[in-house]
Amino acid sequence: MLRASRPRSLRLISGTHTVIGRQLLRFAETIYCGAANKLRLYSSKELFTVMVQYTLAQSPEIVLDVSGKDSRKAREKAMDQLVELMDGGQLSSNLADGFDPQQFIEVQPPAPNADVKSQEDTVVEAVQILSHLATLKLKTQDSREEALQVRKLVDLLFTDEPITEAQIASLKDGFKTLKSFAQSNLKYRDARSHAEAARQILDSALQP
Repeated sequence: MLRASRPRSLRLISGTHTVIGRQLLRFAETIYCGAANKLRLYSSKELFTVMVQYTLAQSPEIVLDVSGKDSRKAREKAMDQLVELMDGGQLSSNLADGFDPQQFIEVQPPAPNADVKSQEDTVVEAVQILSHLATLKLKTQDSREEALQVRKLVDLLFTDEPITEAQIASLKDGFKTLKSFAQSNLKYRDARSHAEAARQILDSALQP
């Protein structure tokens, strides 16, 4: 039961039970929150949004997620969440002495490990390499059929069979396509040989 309105200081007479996780958005991912020493679920949207986390000294098992950076407004939003938890009887601590938004403790993420940061950079580079390979493959396959048709006409230049003016015109018009395909195909083959290492890096990073 509260004796102060939100988002001001609140007073709790009693509270029981543990925290229940909130409804998650679709496509959730599991990540480890080292600072809270708990395994938590975050939605895809949350993972790409700047978030600040708060806990309270009386109940360190509670972690309140708020979008944005630490600010008075963010603490007021966290207070709203805390009120909801208390109204639902989901708070295990007794805040009989009252609680103010400034008493929230910001959960600081653990400092990134230098080796992990280096591995992350390597994965980013590997994905960029594979993305470039995908672009080259698409460009190559889009012009392959037309280029091979032009290539057949090239063979006529090396035989004694007659060739029509229409075929010569098609051949001349198709040289640009043939050249573009040949260049793209060379780039694709070279990129594919280098991208094998990138694929291995990605496979290693995806291991459980």
